[in-house]
Amino acid sequence: MEDSVMKKLLMVLLNLVVLSSAHAQSEYSAPHIQVKLVAEKANLSDPQARVGALFTLEKGWHIYAEEPGDVGLPTKVAWKSDLPLTFGAIQWPPHKAIQSEGLNSNVFEDSVLLPSSVARTGDAKANGSLTAQVSWVLCKDECIRGSTVLSLPVVGGALSADAVMPNAFPAQVDAAQQVKTVGSSFFFVLLSALVGGLILNLMPCVFPVLSLKVLSLLEHAHAKEGRVHSLVFSSGVMLSFLALGTLLLSLRSLGMQVGWGFQFQSPVFVAVMTLLVVGMGLNLSGLFEIGLSVQSKAGAVRTGSGYAGSFANGVLATALATPCTAPFMGSALAASLVLPLYAAFAIFLALGVGMSSPYILLAIAPQLGKFLPRPGAWMETFKQALAFPMYATAVWLLYVLATQGGPILVARCGFAVVLVAMALWIYGKWGALHRSKKSIFRDR
Repeated sequence: MEDSVMKKLLMVLLNLVVLSSAHAQSEYSAPHIQVKLVAEKANLSDPQARVGALFTLEKGWHIYAEEPGDVGLPTKVAWKSDLPLTFGAIQWPPHKAIQSEGLNSNVFEDSVLLPSSVARTGDAKANGSLTAQVSWVLCKDECIRGSTVLSLPVVGGALSADAVMPNAFPAQVDAAQQVKTVGSSFFFVLLSALVGGLILNLMPCVFPVLSLKVLSLLEHAHAKEGRVHSLVFSSGVMLSFLALGTLLLSLRSLGMQVGWGFQFQSPVFVAVMTLLVVGMGLNLSGLFEIGLSVQSKAGAVRTGSGYAGSFANGVLATALATPCTAPFMGSALAASLVLPLYAAFAIFLALGVGMSSPYILLAIAPQLGKFLPRPGAWMETFKQALAFPMYATAVWLLYVLATQGGPILVARCGFAVVLVAMALWIYGKWGALHRSKKSIFRDR
């Protein structure tokens, strides 16, 4: 009898020690931020059980949402356990959109909970722990990267009462209800994607390439093959959206928390885009020409490489569009993350159709070209003026690069810009394939 009582007392003391030790690891505190692991219910066998990371931030500081925007990195909470448990993806709460120095960001301020569902797949009475790898970027006037590993003890299939905070969790919403929040039907979601893609043409990210589209439109509007160029450009846009959708959904299926415009979080991608945009600006300024000049081909349409150029413009327009989110796009992109793959690809295709719809309309109804001015010598001046939005975009990209790698990275990219500009000047002066030997000697 006494041995039985002693064993029970030892078990109670052991559980208290485990709970006390794990409790110390369930919270993290640092300047401007506190992180705590919490649960909605103590019983993990409950089919509605959820756990989460509760962030408490000092006033004025913020962390980033799943789709951080132009700068920042998404907050991550990766759960694992030595028990037979499976964890769902983060159920992201609504974020706040802010703008600073021309850069848009999606953030969380004050206090925010990032919950995930948890389900048992084995013994409901086992002992163990839940562990979460948490990382974030905390910003105000400066940014601080942080990470920690926290844990919650599980004794007899239940969490301690100290970890249970049911009022911190939002109401449960199933997948079907999440789809309803973005529209009353899948048709509405597709319509949102179409309208969002159309509005994307007017966003600042796309404005530089929009100028190229306008120039191409003026060149091709009064020619029979203009319809082909319109369709080729549109195919470049739509295929690029499908490619981005494939990459985005593939990375998310591997457990990576990436969102729309994720590639702009890579300094290498931003630097390459800077060099490309500067090169296009120099081309528009007349430093070098690929093919014939705009003035000499007024009233004519390029073939062959011209079609490749139209397709490339569509790809570039899509690449530069990704940092921006137009109205109606947010709901469509959110739906693409919870719908089946075929529906998600249909949404990305609808975004591409919406963005290229002006060109598609011109291809379907070429008579609309009569409302556009006739090509002429004035287009050479117009083309040169369109170079300045390109240069402005390069400055913005360098600013984004500075937030990612500091002044050293910007200096390296700036030096690369100089080398590219010099190479293009040499090409434009002596190496252009369309120049005759006579014109080269005359220029010298």
